Amino acid sequence: QKAPEALREEVFEPFKEIRNSIDAMRFMAENKGLEIDASFSDPEGVQVVGDSFRLKQIMINLLSNAIKYTRDGQITITANLTESDGRVYLDVKVADTGAGISLKNQGMLFNPYYQVSGSKPGTGLGLYLCKHLVTLQQGKIILESQEGKGTSVTFTIPYKTYN
Repeated sequence: QKAPEALREEVFEPFKEIRNSIDAMRFMAENKGLEIDASFSDPEGVQVVGDSFRLKQIMINLLSNAIKYTRDGQITITANLTESDGRVYLDVKVADTGAGISLKNQGMLFNPYYQVSGSKPGTGLGLYLCKHLVTLQQGKIILESQEGKGTSVTFTIPYKTYN
């Protein structure tokens, strides 16, 4: 039996981590002629207590997939923070104008090693890992896609407030 994975607890700015992840992936996007557009609901500098490294891992995986499966167009990231019951909820949506995924394949996407047939090279662990990391933090992740119209992945992670 595997030991439970420890989550780090640190004070960090979620929007700054998301921005850093976008900056890390921008070169890959620009190489394909894709634009990355990001909008944030709040002013910069909102701090929470949680695991910034896990957030970056999720973002890098989602951005990597979006870039990999988008031939032209753009990737749009929207991020919002809302406070309720003494927690801060981070909602992030990563949407692309890529190939999209058929309904019959969508149910399998969060399974380990699953890849849509004829898809790009990779381990097939990206979405599985994202779901695992989001769930580990008591969050939720949802994928919506239409063939030929693109895909969006939305996740919510609750963090402790930092005063």
